[in-house]
Amino acid sequence: MTFLNPLAGIVAGAIAGPVLILLYFLKLRRRPVRVSSTLLWERAVEDLQVNEPFRWLRPSWLLFIQMLALASLCLALARPALDAGEAPPDRAVLLIDASASMNARDADGGRPRFDEARARAREVVNRLAEVGGSAFEGAVIAVAAEPRALTGLTPAAADLRAAIDSVEPTDQPGDLAAALRLARSLTQRAAEAPGDTRFIVIGDGGAGPVEAPAQGVRFIRVGPAPDQPKDNVGVAALAVRRDLDDASTVRVFARLVNAAPEPVRTAVTLLMDGSAIETRTVTIPGSNDDGPGESAVTFEFADAPSGEPRLATVFVERDDALAADNAASARLEPALPPRVLIVVPPEMTDAQRLAVSLLAGAPAAVGSTVVDTIDSAGFDAALGAPESLARYDLIILAGTRVAERPPIPTIEFGAGVGDAEPRVSAGPLRAASWRRSHPLLRQVALDGLVVAQAVSLALPETGTPGVTAEEVAAGPDGPLIVELNDRGVRRALVAFDLAQSNWPTQPGFVIFMVNAIERLTRLIGEATATAYTTTEPVTVRPAPGAPSVRVRGPIEFSRPVARGAAGVELGVLPRAGAYTVEGAAEGDRLIPVNLVSAAESAIATADALDLAGGPASTAGVGVAAPREIWRWFALAGFVLLTVEWLLYAWRMRV
Repeated sequence: MTFLNPLAGIVAGAIAGPVLILLYFLKLRRRPVRVSSTLLWERAVEDLQVNEPFRWLRPSWLLFIQMLALASLCLALARPALDAGEAPPDRAVLLIDASASMNARDADGGRPRFDEARARAREVVNRLAEVGGSAFEGAVIAVAAEPRALTGLTPAAADLRAAIDSVEPTDQPGDLAAALRLARSLTQRAAEAPGDTRFIVIGDGGAGPVEAPAQGVRFIRVGPAPDQPKDNVGVAALAVRRDLDDASTVRVFARLVNAAPEPVRTAVTLLMDGSAIETRTVTIPGSNDDGPGESAVTFEFADAPSGEPRLATVFVERDDALAADNAASARLEPALPPRVLIVVPPEMTDAQRLAVSLLAGAPAAVGSTVVDTIDSAGFDAALGAPESLARYDLIILAGTRVAERPPIPTIEFGAGVGDAEPRVSAGPLRAASWRRSHPLLRQVALDGLVVAQAVSLALPETGTPGVTAEEVAAGPDGPLIVELNDRGVRRALVAFDLAQSNWPTQPGFVIFMVNAIERLTRLIGEATATAYTTTEPVTVRPAPGAPSVRVRGPIEFSRPVARGAAGVELGVLPRAGAYTVEGAAEGDRLIPVNLVSAAESAIATADALDLAGGPASTAGVGVAAPREIWRWFALAGFVLLTVEWLLYAWRMRV
């Protein structure tokens, strides 16, 4: 126990105590009167006084009770508090862990850790508001993959409590370092003011090492003790692929983790569109100091070619602490060869005709049987009727200019977009560098590439929402190959016309085309399945004429479709599960979102945060926000005064 205002109690005791004692030292001055007998005056012996101003104290229950009552009231003025290891802060930022592991149902009473964290946060706010009064300021931050400030610094405890109640758990890993940076930025101006600022982290402490300073950080752990066994098995990774030689053969690979210290034997089922295909029994080793135990499981099945995407799900048939990682799903794209449209200039040279003929043969390497050709004038006309282009999975722009890019994946060779005139670089040019590990250039060498003429690529302005550009290969005057993510539509941009290079005659050209078709259309090879994590933004293509799209699933909301938009950004979906999108294009109506995080599936807890400046050990709520008990002392004082009055009245009556 400590005292938040000890000076007030000391001053009150120093004044009231001597006054009370002085009253008992003082004697009454009375006139002597002769009486016949003292028999009736024995009860009044305490009031008999000699003609002197003071006398020694005599034992008295009334004095004892009055001293106890006075001591209680003086202690109440000193504001006693429990559990406080330090003075309460003037400002506090509450960082509430909303990561996936906080959904584990192993807190007190079998409730989720997040519920306990929210209750602790309310208690901290109530205590700090009571201690600090109007001088206290607080803020609330939800800690997930991207921390979110729910309030700025505010003295309104009601706003802080409302913000705490509005925090929702997620199925994302938490980024505590980013959350602490956000907290310090919120208090940057207030740091210049007098008083103490504290950052109170409320969570399970399973984030691991955190690159953030420890100054001012306090930690309140929720969930079981670190040495207590954890019961959870989860899917930490998932891959679904069609065989390159036989598209009807599908292989599913899953990695499972076990948080328990003992090996776990469990059933794992593969489902297609909710129907069980196969069940296997897997034994997963127990966890150790290096982390959770791991095991792999593989399924293989025959999937007949169809025109509809299907949902492949690996499901762990086990009731454990965390439900979000018991399943992981992927959208299996249709087992159909990609349909390709090649757009050429209205008039072509002999070199361009040869390049186009070589280009048309490349899709055949991946089994494509639909390879149509159209000139740029016909293509611009088709842009006005999007349904005429919807039958194609990929459009290749071969050395021509078009009015705008279609809402379909494209490979562009020296293509122009719009009215802007590109900058031309005369050759011969060679590739100065390229990223061999990039999916577009996997097993592709550009050593022998010679370019006679290159043009500047038509890239969107930097900072355009939903658009990112990644340089894959560079020449002496700028990028030669760029991968563009255009609001969810992937494009491969090449800075030269094939007719202006020797690339179509190089062995790596066909490999590049296979890689590009696989990556952009996601219909063959490793790109045959689509899945998102709870930290990845999702973009879907709208159906022609759709005014909006509506997302249904663990989270439900709507987004309007901008006129002429190639994609609609749904943002990050923080809860795992299978979503359906009404108003989306046929291939984008099913969105699987998975947790797949071994660190979160481990549901570990810790007694201290491992911060860069040192550990922040766990403590009770009272360390962060002391609990005042002055009311109990005040009540005790008034009870004692009541007892003293009753005792005095009884003695006078007797």
